[in-house]
Amino acid sequence: MDPGALKALGQKIEFVSNSMPKHHGPCDEPRFNVKPEMGGEKVRRKMVALIKCAIDKWSVPGGLSKALDVAYCESGDNLWPWSYYDEKGDGAPFGCAGVFQQNTKYWVGRVHEYLNPKWFTKFEWKRILTRQGAYNARANVLVSIQMAHAGGWGPWSCA
Repeated sequence: MDPGALKALGQKIEFVSNSMPKHHGPCDEPRFNVKPEMGGEKVRRKMVALIKCAIDKWSVPGGLSKALDVAYCESGDNLWPWSYYDEKGDGAPFGCAGVFQQNTKYWVGRVHEYLNPKWFTKFEWKRILTRQGAYNARANVLVSIQMAHAGGWGPWSCA
């Protein structure tokens, strides 16, 4: 039936939303989306909510309090998902990035170990599978929380 005929019948037209899932995976909700132009305080609040969401799915030693302590120590008071640390200060391609300062040298391997491609759009997944993918706030948090769930906070210097 054509959309005009459906509209004439007074039926709600939702072709796209009926054919695609509303969420791709854990903590995939618009309320967790962040952009630098939102400013530090709004980004911080959204990152706290995102970390809490992940911990609701995977428990970690020390719970939310410990996870936030590590995240604040790693990325600063605003939990800035775009923070980067160049360990050697030499501009080398490997450093630590994102909310939980994931080492970009190991990032792609960790993505394969802890994330499911079905949790992301194809576009997101393609970007996440690069070292720069550690700047994806949701991916960084999901990998980090699952790592802590599986083996504790040992990989983080701030733990």
